[in-house]
Amino acid sequence: MMKLRKLSILLIAVCIGAGLLGGCNKAPAESGTEAPAVTDTNTDVIPGDKNNPIDADQLYADMSLSGTVAEFTSDGCSVIPITTEDVGDGFLAYQVIPGNENKEKNVTVTYNNDCVFQLAAIDVETGLAVLSDAAKEDVKKQTTLMLYGDYQDTYHLNVSMVVIQRLEGVSE
Repeated sequence: MMKLRKLSILLIAVCIGAGLLGGCNKAPAESGTEAPAVTDTNTDVIPGDKNNPIDADQLYADMSLSGTVAEFTSDGCSVIPITTEDVGDGFLAYQVIPGNENKEKNVTVTYNNDCVFQLAAIDVETGLAVLSDAAKEDVKKQTTLMLYGDYQDTYHLNVSMVVIQRLEGVSE
């Protein structure tokens, strides 16, 4: 019964994230995506800070991959991809439960030397994200990531930006 409850909570969180997503994973053919660019001529306004949240849809639209960390090292991690499907009136997101995945289908992520790490606190009700600085030490097992970079091949992604996703307003 407890496993079923944990599975239900995981699926609900993934589905809520998918509702914000639109498109979670892009095929390697669409690689080369860059972190979302925000232009603002007012230098006193920092896009994504608590006084100026950004639209989370833009974060999702520009990413190369979204997934959950299966393993991590100091120079990268292995990610279980989150897959989305357009079901007509919305999107369905799903993922293999960590520990039950086919490790050969996980994506190996390598951090570029100048890789930027950020935390995105995303309000599921408004769809707005507040960004703050993070470090690669914040990447742990079962952390949900939004990754920006270039695919080396189908299962290897070199990233220039890692955004740790935190959904807020999710009731358990």
